[in-house]
Amino acid sequence: MIGPSPSALREHDESTTPTLHWVLRVARDGSDPRFQNAIVASDERLDVVVAGELFDLEALATLGNVPASLPAARIARAAWLQQGERLLPRLRGRFALAVAERQARVARVVRDPLGAYPLFYALTPRDVIFSSAIQALRQQPDVSNALNRPALADHLCKRWPDRQETFFEQIRRVPAGWQAIVSARGLILERYWHPVGERIDWMPDEEIAAFDGLLDQAVARGLSRGRAGIFLSGGFDSVSVAAVAADLTRRTHEPAPLALSLGFPDPACDEQPVQTSVARSLGLPIHLLGFFEAAGARGLLAEGLDLTRQLSAPLLNSWMPAYLSLARRATLDGVRTILTGEGGDEWLGTSPFLAADLIRRGDIRGLVQIARTWQRSYHQTWLTVIRGTLWRYGLRPLLGAACSTLSPDRWDARRAAKSAAASPDWVAPDHLLRSTQLARLRASIAEARPVGGFYERESKIFLDLSLTSWLFEEQHEVGSPLGLAYVHPYWDADLVAHVYRVRPERLNEHNRTKALVRQTVARRFPALGFERQRKVAAMDFFASILRNEGPVLGETVADFRGLASLGVVAPEGARRFMRTAWGQDALQLGMAWNLVNAEVWVRQQIGLD
Repeated sequence: MIGPSPSALREHDESTTPTLHWVLRVARDGSDPRFQNAIVASDERLDVVVAGELFDLEALATLGNVPASLPAARIARAAWLQQGERLLPRLRGRFALAVAERQARVARVVRDPLGAYPLFYALTPRDVIFSSAIQALRQQPDVSNALNRPALADHLCKRWPDRQETFFEQIRRVPAGWQAIVSARGLILERYWHPVGERIDWMPDEEIAAFDGLLDQAVARGLSRGRAGIFLSGGFDSVSVAAVAADLTRRTHEPAPLALSLGFPDPACDEQPVQTSVARSLGLPIHLLGFFEAAGARGLLAEGLDLTRQLSAPLLNSWMPAYLSLARRATLDGVRTILTGEGGDEWLGTSPFLAADLIRRGDIRGLVQIARTWQRSYHQTWLTVIRGTLWRYGLRPLLGAACSTLSPDRWDARRAAKSAAASPDWVAPDHLLRSTQLARLRASIAEARPVGGFYERESKIFLDLSLTSWLFEEQHEVGSPLGLAYVHPYWDADLVAHVYRVRPERLNEHNRTKALVRQTVARRFPALGFERQRKVAAMDFFASILRNEGPVLGETVADFRGLASLGVVAPEGARRFMRTAWGQDALQLGMAWNLVNAEVWVRQQIGLD
């Protein structure tokens, strides 16, 4: 064991020590746990490390029969001694927890329920090595820096089939809500937390009202680190978080959160009047930056490529440079936590595949409700809504289920082949890599005949999306050097477990999405029209940025010698695509940007930049 004496213990929070990343190296049979850069609570039986932040420490201290004033690692250790593995589903926070039982030769490394805190591992001939930072694993002498060619190829095709993989061949992630167990049986990864279990047990209507209290709790957890900033758009996800945060800080006489807003120059997505009005109504000081000022003089995409060169994966959130400018300004006002409304779209809405379940049940009334809900909540024509409701998310998956009944293997193979055929011809030019892509597709394809229905299938898939983990990992990587943590109340485990069980018709009550918060926010701000608000999208504005800034940046990497050296793209085909892509629709523009972004990242990793 490496670490100070128990009397010197304190919680290990990488946001305050960004140059040090904890590492756990444990033999592949579960023996000989060795911690680096970690504060360890230990005796001859048990080593415990808590990285990040555990919430509800008073409740955990009660479980362990120890004072709540102790460091988090010692509280967790005491609770583990009382509860054992039963403790895991009760833990809340943004954390990684390592528990090494020395006598039993079992080491467990746990990622928080919804993946707010990063956790990666590398398997070597002798050891399993864990860390919250890919860079820390790459620095280990027995970990390869080889890039993951199939993952890069699939990324360019907008496919992410393996929830555990990263863009490095030997380095993998522990998914959100999962634990890695190292013992005499080897390395096993398994889910320890799920919002409801195997099947959804729909919530009685009288329990739905608990939502407001759970949202209060989720926001309060985000305020636990001190003054917070809130990325405040004009939508009711971030507005609801801001309203709760303002109310909580007013009650406790703490400094009001700081509203952090971008002013977009495109009238179609400019929400400045709403942003300033909400901040004023809530009594929140506001930093409102014009978009181009926040993006930087060199432009959003050039700043984004600079970030890409520093990150452990290509930049995922293309808006990050502008929002990072806001975050940097917030730190000058003492902000240590950024609250967002992320998760509202995902957890407060309903999957469009609900249409297939409704058609199968013959629920015409329910089908009409979701059609009206989509038309009223989004900027879509009735033709688009009807086509999606009746065919794309309705009859088509049902026909697929019928075909699968006749020949499951053949149908799944057909689905995988069809998806693979849509890949650009300049990606994965060699036959072996293409074959690998097809095999990965086949292994990850969604059930054609889900036992619990299509809505339940999509809910389960959503929990393990690698893109969500990647987004949170990216936020941690850019926030840590600033001493910032990103907290998303709508991704709080207790809130998600609640909303997961709310019937879809209640989520779409009065033919509006997000009914659980829409009416509350509308009552608080009646003049702003939230009860009628539709989703505001900035895709057209982003497309204009790609058309204006993309061609020049694309020319700087037009030989594609990075990706081509790995055999991931055929350079001439990629150049041919790029010559016309910048004048195409949003789909082609996004593909062109992904290609440039990936090329810049690969060059940095292999030393060509």
